Amino acid sequence: MSLSAAAVRRPVFTVMATLIVITLGGFALSRLPVDLMPEMTYPVISLVTEYENASPREIEELITKPLERAVAAITGVEEISSVSQEGESRIAIKFAWGQNLDEATNDIRDRLDRALRALPDEAERPMIRKFDTAALPIMFLGVESDLHPVDLRRFVEDEVVYRLERNAGVASASTIGGLIREIHVDVNPDKIKALNLDLHRLTTVIAAENLTEAGGEIDRGRLSVAVRTQGEFTSLADLGATVVARGPERALIRLRDVAEVEDSWAKVSRIIRVNRKNGMFSQIFKQSGSNTVAVAGQVGQSLEEINQTLPNVNLATLFDSSTYIRQSIQTVTNSAVEGAVLATLVILVFLQNLRSTLILSTAIPISIVATFMGMYFWGLTLNTVTLGALALGVGRLVDDAIVVLENIFRLRGEGLSAREAAARGAEEVAGAVVASTLTALAVFLPMIFLDGMAGIMFRPFSWTITFALAASLAVSLTLVPMLSARLLGGRPGQTADGREMKFGQPRHGRRWFRLIDQAYAQALDWALSRPKSVVGLAFAAVALSLALIPALGTEFLPRTDESSFRVSLTLEAGTRVEKTDELMRLIEAVVYDAVPEIRATSTTVGGGGGFGGGGGGGHTGELRVRLKPVAERRRSVFEIMDDLR
Repeated sequence: MSLSAAAVRRPVFTVMATLIVITLGGFALSRLPVDLMPEMTYPVISLVTEYENASPREIEELITKPLERAVAAITGVEEISSVSQEGESRIAIKFAWGQNLDEATNDIRDRLDRALRALPDEAERPMIRKFDTAALPIMFLGVESDLHPVDLRRFVEDEVVYRLERNAGVASASTIGGLIREIHVDVNPDKIKALNLDLHRLTTVIAAENLTEAGGEIDRGRLSVAVRTQGEFTSLADLGATVVARGPERALIRLRDVAEVEDSWAKVSRIIRVNRKNGMFSQIFKQSGSNTVAVAGQVGQSLEEINQTLPNVNLATLFDSSTYIRQSIQTVTNSAVEGAVLATLVILVFLQNLRSTLILSTAIPISIVATFMGMYFWGLTLNTVTLGALALGVGRLVDDAIVVLENIFRLRGEGLSAREAAARGAEEVAGAVVASTLTALAVFLPMIFLDGMAGIMFRPFSWTITFALAASLAVSLTLVPMLSARLLGGRPGQTADGREMKFGQPRHGRRWFRLIDQAYAQALDWALSRPKSVVGLAFAAVALSLALIPALGTEFLPRTDESSFRVSLTLEAGTRVEKTDELMRLIEAVVYDAVPEIRATSTTVGGGGGFGGGGGGGHTGELRVRLKPVAERRRSVFEIMDDLR
């Protein structure tokens, strides 16, 4: 007994199996991670080594070159690039696509163990970092406040960060900006010279006095009490009263006698403003495998609570990757839904039979839900690539069902009963339907063997459309025959309502279909009578298409309006942060005057620019502008950028 015959004879089993697939598919859909693009890991490993107060030339000769020589012989290395700057060496090691980065990391660690002896003793141990897009922050928050930058940083770290990190799916929330509190001891050189003191003695005494040490245990009755000596400074007065030496006649010389003690902050190397006010940044990192959209939504709710309960600060979202993800996913989803609706309407127009249309239209949603189940067990994510595959395959999902239903209609018109026509009709075209599906799979399935970036992008696409087509084939050979046997009953040769059974020749609109048939017949006669002309036109069309390829242009990904842009500034190396900040304030004024569509801005001066910064000195600056959504403005982000230029 064939699969179709079994489905027709056991309708309850067929329905229950379909419901199981729908249930599992719905459960899988709720668990599928949502992201913009497929998860990708670039084959790049970085080595970062810090060596304080060393010049770029020393960094290159003492650290960068020895490390480059150590890792150059590792298997799979394609390119090594490095940047040697004051106090830091950065080496980027690029491997071939498909290289196992875990093994490569172990190889690098083994090589480093041998090279450490050649590095200066004062240099830090090289840090190994893998570039992973999943490890990038999903949100950047701006913190603006009228508090002093020192108080603001302490307040954010104590009162804000933990509220952000307690959200489900948040791995960590880091802070950037503000001023770090620092106690300055400004020594009077004349006084320490007169007392025959030196800086080394002062620093040694201060370090020795600022300690908390264990003092052992004391037995008291039935208890054993741990004793600790509290020696850490708790105030500026305690620090100033520290005895650093003894003068003539054993007089005590205290720190305040030879130095000024001041509660201050670390040297300003980076200035951050949010909406043109002093502020800070907070980066939100998600846990591996968590849903970006869900995590960002929970953080957004926390922001509202924080702004209501903490009046001293105002948190604003400067960058939210989930916004663009939601918009992209929604756009692709809408396209897929519209395609499914239009496909159903086309079927209804041509068949003009509601029951037939209902049977065929079941193939689309059930096949898509079954695809979600395959995606979940295969470890895929919902992104623009996989949803694009579903949108592309929507029209193809009903092709097999149409072929099966057409043959069932033909046999019903010849006088067979509904059940016999359903089973036999599906069996007769099963081979053709399977061959048709395999032909489509032969186009998409080989994409799983692509290497490099193309493989990362198109492998999920190939698997998704493969699952969809396989589900469509199963539905057309099981559910469609079963529904046809139940919904297309009545006397042989007639529909359930007593009309004549004529598939493809509806009762209404026959003249319209006749005109289409006549036009097609005339075009076919013309083509068959002029084979040379038809072949010549085909070759001409191919040649014209090939000639237009150079005019199309190429790009990795199409330009998209993400409602944000950046203005970067680079001055002469060594420029002070304050001077760079003066120019950045002028840029802010120009941008605010020329761009009324601004929703929020963030300015970073020094630290290499950007949210995270890192290196670059005080001669760099960056203004990041977040615009209103596309629907709320007339100009695109590209037009705004052109006007600013």
